Amino acid sequence: IKVPLFHPDGSRKAMVVVGRDITEMVKAQNERQQLSSILEATPDFVSISTLDGRRVYMNQAGKRMLGIPDEEEVTGLPTFQAYPQWIWGFMRNEAIPFAIESGMWEGESTLLSRDGTEIPVSQVIIAHKGIEGQEGFISTIARDISERKRFEERLLHQSNHDALSGLPNRLLFHDRLGQALAQASLTEHLMAVMLLDLNRFKIINDTLGHDLGDLLLNAA
Repeated sequence: IKVPLFHPDGSRKAMVVVGRDITEMVKAQNERQQLSSILEATPDFVSISTLDGRRVYMNQAGKRMLGIPDEEEVTGLPTFQAYPQWIWGFMRNEAIPFAIESGMWEGESTLLSRDGTEIPVSQVIIAHKGIEGQEGFISTIARDISERKRFEERLLHQSNHDALSGLPNRLLFHDRLGQALAQASLTEHLMAVMLLDLNRFKIINDTLGHDLGDLLLNAA
């Protein structure tokens, strides 16, 4: 910046140059803008909070996941509002302290939408140390795994239930029987097992066909 220097009598005496290198400042600003663009573009839940549990930032994907309007300000909101009450105790007493002590916690958790919907997520909590006297903070990244959970539940149901009737199959029966026997032995109680059999059912399949036999089994 060129700044003219005048003599007391009003005449121009000299010209001095005052300048400041803002290259690093512009570079830092560009990096912040790039980081902000990345955070807003990711489909995952991303948030930053203080160590005492106050929200500092949440990206748009996180707001949509929790049913928060895009334009609503979330700064200062308590972190626990994003979790169902039944899991918040674990997050507060175990997951977050573990992250602060070791640097990171990773596992499955559940977020809570404003309409009461519970959202199973794969979550990472990272504890960041403060720089140059600044207070540390916590960042959270969470991915919705609802579809994966539904698929796992279907697989589990199929492996433990009869495809025709939907009733528990032999595998599940043996599992529950083993649990019941162990409980009866532990409490010194007696237990009974009842077996029901359909006599001559093969005759129905052979004479009327398997389709009718299947209908009869479902009706029974």
